[in-house]
Amino acid sequence: MTGTLLNVSTVIIGSSLGLVLGKYLTEHLRDTVLMGLGLLTLVIGMHMTLKTGNILILMGSILVGGIC
Repeated sequence: MTGTLLNVSTVIIGSSLGLVLGKYLTEHLRDTVLMGLGLLTLVIGMHMTLKTGNILILMGSILVGGIC
């Protein structure tokens, strides 16, 4: 339960900061941050893909996620 409350509070705080401070950032900086976060997500996904022991489970998960 503590983890859930911590997650909710950090999402609320992060969203609030983004709404308040986001208007002070240039469009270029916002695009750069968004691309950086996308690249980080891709790297984490690739890292987890290489660590998996069964690639069929990964493929099935992607298939089910894409359908839903």
